[in-house]
Amino acid sequence: MSTYLPEDIHSALERFIAEKHPRLNQTEAIALILRQWLTKEGYLAPSVREEGVEPDDLNASNDD
Repeated sequence: MSTYLPEDIHSALERFIAEKHPRLNQTEAIALILRQWLTKEGYLAPSVREEGVEPDDLNASNDD
């Protein structure tokens, strides 16, 4: 799938990736954003992964 993004949205996406998920590529970041929004709005059931801790948030204090 190829999608054109207006410059302001593309720039915001790049900032989101850099600040929150530096290991994601653009496609993965868009999928993450859509999944979170669709779940929040009730269009998509929460996945098992969404009930846990995000990988970037894992540390010794939440290592069970």
